[in-house]
Amino acid sequence: YVDRSSVNRWLKGKDAPAMENQVKIVALRLILIRLLQIFKPETSKKWLLGINAYLGNNRPIDLIKQKRFSEVLAAVEQADAGSYA
Repeated sequence: YVDRSSVNRWLKGKDAPAMENQVKIVALRLILIRLLQIFKPETSKKWLLGINAYLGNNRPIDLIKQKRFSEVLAAVEQADAGSYA
C-alpha cells in the first residue's frame, strides 16, 4: 500500500518511489499498454480490478502488487487470444 500523498509527491518530482515501487509501476505500465491494445480504457481498468479465472480467481492488480507480473501478462495474452480459462 502507498499513501496518496506519496504518489502526489512523486508526481510533483518532490520525492521518488522506492525501487520496489518503481518496479511495480513499470510493470503496471507495461501491462496497461498491452491491455489498451486489446480493450478500451474503461474495460482495461475493469480487467485489472476484476476477478480473473485464469489467475485462480485473483484480481490482476493484486498479483501486480505481489510482483507476479509474468502471470498477469500471461492472462492478458489469454484474453487477447479469446481464452478465458
